[in-house]
Amino acid sequence: MFNLNWANIKSAVVYGLMTLAALFVLSVAQSIQDAGTVFGLDWKGIIDRGVVATIPAIVVVVSLFKNILTTDKGKFLGAVTVIPDKE
Repeated sequence: MFNLNWANIKSAVVYGLMTLAALFVLSVAQSIQDAGTVFGLDWKGIIDRGVVATIPAIVVVVSLFKNILTTDKGKFLGAVTVIPDKE
């Protein structure tokens, strides 16, 4: 507990990138629905939306925080198993 390794950091970044991709797709879909067409989308507006940048960053921080509070045996706060046994 209270330590991070390179795998924890890579895992947090992957979660952030996956969230970024999902939010971008959802943002495009919402823009298509609002505009009623695929043509003429405001790509600057889609990319500039704060949610597309903010939520993935929050996911990375939460993932790192979870990893800091997880023991080497995969127990969050030493009580709840969050990582399956690797043995």
